[in-house]
Amino acid sequence: MTMKRNKRQERFLALLEPRLEDLSRFCLAMTHEVEGGRDLMSDVILAAWERFDSLRDEEAFLSFLFTIARRTYHRRHRRERFFGEYDEQAALNIAVNGTPVWIGADVRALYDALAKLPEVQREAIVLFELTGLSLKEVAEVQKASLSAVKSRVSRGRERLAELLGIEPEVKSGQVSLGRNIVTNTDISPSHNTLFST
Repeated sequence: MTMKRNKRQERFLALLEPRLEDLSRFCLAMTHEVEGGRDLMSDVILAAWERFDSLRDEEAFLSFLFTIARRTYHRRHRRERFFGEYDEQAALNIAVNGTPVWIGADVRALYDALAKLPEVQREAIVLFELTGLSLKEVAEVQKASLSAVKSRVSRGRERLAELLGIEPEVKSGQVSLGRNIVTNTDISPSHNTLFST
């Protein structure tokens, strides 16, 4: 029994570890605070572990993990409506450790703007731009069509530019959103970063 449990644990960790950073970014972006993000991430990992035996194909682990994350976030978000109001100060206190002040301000402004997007757009933007999922993978997680996800990402980008007070400038397939914030209209996952280097 112990041998079987160890193999299960090893398989789970082998699939989870490459996606921990993506899951962390998703949880932080959805909750707008470090502690809430950590709590959500813990709940997601626990739920994924408990349901791991229901995963039929390990190739589907990414969709499995982010579907659990999405459902857990929505369940917690619904419950929080009954226990308190949105805390703007907590949203402003997003920790940006070890980054220069001017980048921290940009990140804070981005997270504040993300919080103002409709939930399905914010979720699509975060999954695609911040966690690096392909549009097809985002569609699987959101249980939506590919065209719906493309529309959400496109409209979300436009609204982010508007909220950030940046006039989008289209050049060779890229929409520049100012300073170092760039999104690329190419839909391949290797080009879907919100922050250019």
